[in-house]
Amino acid sequence: MKKSCKKCILISVIAVIILILIICSPVFASKMTLKRTTSLPSFGYKYREDNAIFEQLPSDLPNNLNCDLSPNEIESIYNLVLKRLQFSNVRSSSKQKVVLLVGQPGAGKSSVSKLIHQRMGSDGIININFDELMTFHPKYYHLTSHYIPRIYATIEMKKVISFARILREKLIKYCVEKRYNILFKNGFTEQAATQEIPNIVNKFNIKKIELYIVATPKKLSHLANYKRYQRQLNSFYNDRNLFESQHYDGPRRLSDVNSSNRADQFRYSVISLEQNKNLFSLISKITLLERYANIYFETEDTKNIENFYVKFQELFDEDVREQLLKEFEDFVSLFSKVYPIWLIS
Repeated sequence: MKKSCKKCILISVIAVIILILIICSPVFASKMTLKRTTSLPSFGYKYREDNAIFEQLPSDLPNNLNCDLSPNEIESIYNLVLKRLQFSNVRSSSKQKVVLLVGQPGAGKSSVSKLIHQRMGSDGIININFDELMTFHPKYYHLTSHYIPRIYATIEMKKVISFARILREKLIKYCVEKRYNILFKNGFTEQAATQEIPNIVNKFNIKKIELYIVATPKKLSHLANYKRYQRQLNSFYNDRNLFESQHYDGPRRLSDVNSSNRADQFRYSVISLEQNKNLFSLISKITLLERYANIYFETEDTKNIENFYVKFQELFDEDVREQLLKEFEDFVSLFSKVYPIWLIS
């Protein structure tokens, strides 16, 4: 009984320290990475230590980066993805809709996507999930389940990202030809908003986009990321085969380099939406939501959206101290079993 109490106290102390770092300083939180020791394998992967390289987004990578798979191998995996997407649940629509769901990591896009599925009715919608597509690469789980510092800066992970891009384009082409409704989720960084997304819609001649925006205060989303990463780690360690067979994203370590920066980039992309002519001209509807999928503002009059900007900033800059305490209780409960990433093999 005493050992159990001591363990609970220790877990609570660790969790309190993490919460303080998250709330008080995203800079300190971003440095909460486990120190690499000489006993840990490097698997021969080279990496860069600077955050600019680590934070490089998929849209920054060259389109022709070799993904180490032959055309036949890619086609075989693509066919597996087609089976997984359950096209029996969707049908061709005379008024095909393309929905862009945006928010910084941890904003609550997954919750809002459920609402979008409901609103599509019997036509349904295909969710083209980039993070999930990466998991179909044969090396993905090997890369993410070992301690490789700044994993997204390695050339091996860049090849995985390049592979996911190929799958994404094949899926978009298929859905456009079949006239299926399409859902994209995106972190809406400046790069994605001004280049990646406009390039995709232009390539496939998409004329209209419905924009769903999840406005979540960055401290709340920052804590949500920590919760998600620990859930991934627990699930992976409990049943690795199930985790991989279900193509769950992750597992990722309890760190979130530049999370604050990603949230700030998202905020900038939203408030400068009208200046982004290549994208804004395609938007037929704007829906603003909070992280639990409650609609805060909605309009099809995209020529008069001054009130939208006011509402967005109200949500994004909201004082969330009480919510943080509630979320923190859930976070602490995840530490009943702690599985450090370096124990996974």
